[in-house]
Amino acid sequence: MKILVIGTGSIGQRHARNLLNLYNDVDLIAFRSGNIERKPGVSVREYHSLDQALEERPIAAIISNPTSLHIPMALKVAEAGVNLFIEKPVSNNLVGIERLQRIVEEKNLTVMVGYCLRFHPLLKKIKATIMKGELGKVWFARIQAGQYLPDWHPEEDYRRGYSAKEHLGGGVVLDLSHEIDYIQWLLGDVTDITARVEKISDLEIETDDYAEILLTFDGNIMAEVHLDYLQRFPTRTGMIVGEEGILFFDISNNRYQLELPLKHRRVEISEPYDVNQMYKDEMKHFIECVVKKTASIVGLEEGIKSLKIALAAKESSIKGKRISLKSDAL
Repeated sequence: MKILVIGTGSIGQRHARNLLNLYNDVDLIAFRSGNIERKPGVSVREYHSLDQALEERPIAAIISNPTSLHIPMALKVAEAGVNLFIEKPVSNNLVGIERLQRIVEEKNLTVMVGYCLRFHPLLKKIKATIMKGELGKVWFARIQAGQYLPDWHPEEDYRRGYSAKEHLGGGVVLDLSHEIDYIQWLLGDVTDITARVEKISDLEIETDDYAEILLTFDGNIMAEVHLDYLQRFPTRTGMIVGEEGILFFDISNNRYQLELPLKHRRVEISEPYDVNQMYKDEMKHFIECVVKKTASIVGLEEGIKSLKIALAAKESSIKGKRISLKSDAL
């Protein structure tokens, strides 16, 4: 089973290690542009020409290079008839998206977008709680994610990473779009967005480091999403409020607390969790979909939905007005 890894940064190396650990028959090859002096953390055959790599006829490609390069790479790989795993977000704009959709449909390709939090057991439990109606009608949610950008990869200069570069698709709204993906997975379709997206710190970056996003969902459910590059202590938490009670959660520490006062019920769970397991589960799901020719749970359309919300948040901040996803503005 030959798989091509495009981009050998930290996430590309993680996927490569996990594939080698999961499958005895995997044959990994890698493509990188050579613009950055970095060697893969695992032993793979490396190409500096994508055409040469595609001549190896891989069954799938993992696209994990900078965000702005996702679609150009995906188009070339898809045209070669190769199934796609695209790291989140799909892109930093909508250029080439429709063309990619056409190619994927014409060639009947499996596509998955790397929103790995959908494989986290805590998020699965929260989804089940909502689906079972334990909270009753959901009224609103507040979620946040933040971490000091220079601490993300302390062995690297954060000022040179894609997160710091506008032209590479960096910025907190795109970088932390996991929150945008999972909140709509939990609460449904977003109809309107109002946001403030800024650079408020003295970090040496060209991109936004702070965002407050207000989402309106079908059924007039509201959600506040806070994202930042600034918190010295990494945080990924939230609360969901419904007519029957409230659910608190801490994804980083795998903590779940359900309070149902009307039923005199309280559930609290806190368990150790190996974060890499969700990446393994994500990759196992993708390979299974490729082999069985089935749709993934985070397909291209899901990735495009999250991208459109992220872009609408940035547009709302620039224009100082609410953006409706029911219009054709995006």
